[in-house]
Amino acid sequence: MDLHALCVSISDQDLNQLAARHLRDQPVEDISFRVAADGIHIKGVYPLFINVSFETHWQLGVQAGKVTARLAGMRAFGAPGNVFKSAIMKFISDAAHKHDWLQIENDIIVADVDRLLLKNGLAVRTNITTIACQDGVLLIESNANG
Repeated sequence: MDLHALCVSISDQDLNQLAARHLRDQPVEDISFRVAADGIHIKGVYPLFINVSFETHWQLGVQAGKVTARLAGMRAFGAPGNVFKSAIMKFISDAAHKHDWLQIENDIIVADVDRLLLKNGLAVRTNITTIACQDGVLLIESNANG
């Protein structure tokens, strides 16, 4: 099955509902997603030796039909969080290794949506061409003519 043309909109609320359902077993607490024109902002609390409140900023893109998310910025305790960046990326990397449809390349997450769908019983080529962020809404477009 191939998608020839499709536009999907995903709201902040949709992302937060998905996170609540699928991230329950992760050590991050109070996680929330906010879509803005400059990307996706994720807030939460990560328990290390102390609870670290953080906010990350991810810029989304498409590379060879796969969705990419690049860590563009991070704050911890309200200040630039470069010192915690490696801990957050390690957490993400550890979680990604459990899923063959996710890869980590430096500070970029690469998601193979086709492989994810196949793992869930749907053999489809999505032909994702564009991801755009607007305030409150993530738009994903597919076009076989790319």
